[in-house]
Amino acid sequence: MAFVAALHVFVLKTFFVYGSDSYLEVTLQSAKFGQTQGLSETVWAKEVDQRHEAWGQDLPNIPDQLWDYLVALDDVSRQALFAHCVSLSLKAVVQPWNRRPAVIAHAEQLARSIRFDMVEAGGSRRSTAISAA
Repeated sequence: MAFVAALHVFVLKTFFVYGSDSYLEVTLQSAKFGQTQGLSETVWAKEVDQRHEAWGQDLPNIPDQLWDYLVALDDVSRQALFAHCVSLSLKAVVQPWNRRPAVIAHAEQLARSIRFDMVEAGGSRRSTAISAA
């Protein structure tokens, strides 16, 4: 149930205005594609947006109904929803004024592990970022 509890707070913070209505203290910030020039126009960013919209349509409209919904989901769907929520919080933009070598190294490690190449996916070397699509 620990996984479902973490998923519950992630979904609250990702899809509901009152994302703090949880007993878990978890910080999850969404990185927006529009924050980096050109990212929102990439094919993979549009796929992430479509996936977000689809999950939003499937989820209950009332946060109080979310727990039962998540418990009733099959494991594969729960894992997919968890991955989606986490993917929205990934921020690995290389910014000249905010060098974060350890963060960028970890982001590159993640990108390699999921075989994601930002440039190949339609991004540019100037606006390097990843999102676990």
